[in-house]
Amino acid sequence: IYFNYDFGKGKNWPFQLIQNLNADMFGGYMHDGKPLNGGSHNSDYNMQDGWNSAMWTHMYSYIFPQIYQSENATRNTHPALFGITKILKVEAMHRVTDYYGPIIYKNFANAEKHYRPDKQKDVYYEFFNELDSAVVALTGYIEEKPEFNGFARFDILLDGKYPSWVKFANSLRLRLAMRIASVAPDKARAEIQKIKENDYGFFEAETGGAVVSTKSGYTDAPLMTASEVWFLRAEAALRGWTDEDEETCYQNGVTTSFHQWGIYGVEDYLQSERKASDFIDTYDEENNIEARCKVSPKWNPLDDKETKLEKIITQKWIAMFPEGCEAWAEQRRTGYPRLFPVRFNHSRNGSIDTEIMVRRLNFPGTLQTEDPEQYSALVEALGGDDHGGTRLWWDTGNNNLE
Repeated sequence: IYFNYDFGKGKNWPFQLIQNLNADMFGGYMHDGKPLNGGSHNSDYNMQDGWNSAMWTHMYSYIFPQIYQSENATRNTHPALFGITKILKVEAMHRVTDYYGPIIYKNFANAEKHYRPDKQKDVYYEFFNELDSAVVALTGYIEEKPEFNGFARFDILLDGKYPSWVKFANSLRLRLAMRIASVAPDKARAEIQKIKENDYGFFEAETGGAVVSTKSGYTDAPLMTASEVWFLRAEAALRGWTDEDEETCYQNGVTTSFHQWGIYGVEDYLQSERKASDFIDTYDEENNIEARCKVSPKWNPLDDKETKLEKIITQKWIAMFPEGCEAWAEQRRTGYPRLFPVRFNHSRNGSIDTEIMVRRLNFPGTLQTEDPEQYSALVEALGGDDHGGTRLWWDTGNNNLE
């Protein structure tokens, strides 16, 4: 996922292209003060194919083949490792479909079916099947060998304990269930019910979560944190899909995030009614813009559901930093937090609306010339034009809270 392999040259540019110059910008986490590349690029919606194709190219050239081999090597002989592979597969590939929409998933490496792509709905439903397989494999292994932790010395995401990987699967299932909350609410509720019936729970404490640890001991790279899970639980409660208290889950999300980063003063923050500031450019007042975000941290039980959702997602966006892929996906799904629009929009043929913003990335341009048949199949599965203004399946433009 944090892909920086460059054939031994020691560079770290692949991750820049995969995430920094796409999701991190579009999700509002990072931005360049002055567009490079001759003064115009993704920053102002002049989408660069060399950047936008990086996620697709690296995943299908390097990552998915390894996943495929790991599945085949562990399926019948190493159930715990098979379960872990499935979880990592979903964690890696949901980022890809959330970039592009349709992807080659169920028919990867299947020449007989001509590597036929799947619509995003089918990909998401298969994700849930994959997580089912993972949970069955891991829980069965835990029951058979409860004291065995043979994966511990290889585990750079969790604590090396198999029950923690089941928690990861449950937490990831909740993330994906909430992603489809507006477009497939019945399916989302059904997936949440599966979690209720599982005894292992979620990531909850500030030390819980899937975070890449480096050799030097630093954790520089979160994939999923307990604070995100609390906010997901808050939204599920807001929608009436669980018996939990939405305010408690919301406050736990903020508190867990504060503790995760070693920050004090959470009690005052949760009582704050301060709102976002206007942007003032001290060099060029034409860049000044009023704040778009109009909600404060303080929870008000009397607020309408949409205002409550805005509070939940805005605080989740803060807590998830710097994981821009998830931030961008949730901002597209819900419209929150309310981000500043670009001042200059250089999208081709006006395909990207300034206020609606970027909804997806184009498929790699090389597919049009090197594999036009597959490219046509992908566009057909997308059900719209192959540009950044086309919404994905789960991106309904309506939060459907009632």
